[in-house]
Amino acid sequence: MDREVRSLTTQQIQALIFLSCQVAERIEIHRIQRLRRLAEDQLEQHKLNTIAFFKMAALGELASGIAHEINNPLAAIMARAGQLVDIADQEQDPRQQIKAIGQQIERICLRMARTVNSVKNFARNEETEPKVDASVPTLIDTTIDICREKFKGDVRLEVSISDILLSADGVRLFCHPIQISQVLLNLLSNAHYAAMLSDEKWVRINVTDHTDEVEFSVTDSGSGISTELRKKIMQPFFTTKPVGQGTGIGLSISAKIVNEHGGELSLDETSSETRFVFRLQKRERANT
Repeated sequence: MDREVRSLTTQQIQALIFLSCQVAERIEIHRIQRLRRLAEDQLEQHKLNTIAFFKMAALGELASGIAHEINNPLAAIMARAGQLVDIADQEQDPRQQIKAIGQQIERICLRMARTVNSVKNFARNEETEPKVDASVPTLIDTTIDICREKFKGDVRLEVSISDILLSADGVRLFCHPIQISQVLLNLLSNAHYAAMLSDEKWVRINVTDHTDEVEFSVTDSGSGISTELRKKIMQPFFTTKPVGQGTGIGLSISAKIVNEHGGELSLDETSSETRFVFRLQKRERANT
């Protein structure tokens, strides 16, 4: 049986056009959302890659110092081992000498273990891990362990931490401690470079308590930063170092890390020296 073909009314045609537009709009919205999610994923991956590059660049810069930090204790252990062999050849009771040498070797090994653990933790990908409670002294010690050799030369490193932050039940931070160490290492590296160019060669870390926050600052004895350069130093890929000695991404990434922890990295323009400063919220407030 032939089906009767009926023509659509104007109202039905308008309804179909409306529905078609609605479907097309939803398809376009879905496409845009999918592209946005893809772009966000790519941006996040780019951020992770950039931070990883910055971290490895920092480790590469410190590699020779870390090697010294391990090779020197190894040489000391070898020397102590030679002493033990000599003592074993003696006829008198060697127990006291052996005990003293054993204690020296134990201290040397503990120092090496601290250095290795600090480097291992620093190289770990912390982006996918939750924030943790961190004590300020441990955070500072871990940072200094990695760059200790750098400051064994002409540049003197001074560290000052408020007494309240040093106490056993002292203030704790809720953060990614490796990332904060990364920020401090970058500031210390820049400060060391500037101090090397000055007559008085020193770098100072100050950590002070401020009610709900802890303030970190790194100051150096360098000649300072001109007004013109102050506007550019936080820009990605801007550096005042010679080619091959700076990537220009350290400060911009450090500023981003501090920002993601609820703080702000800035140059103290009231200081007569070059002083970078940032504050982080204490544990109680940061986790509310």
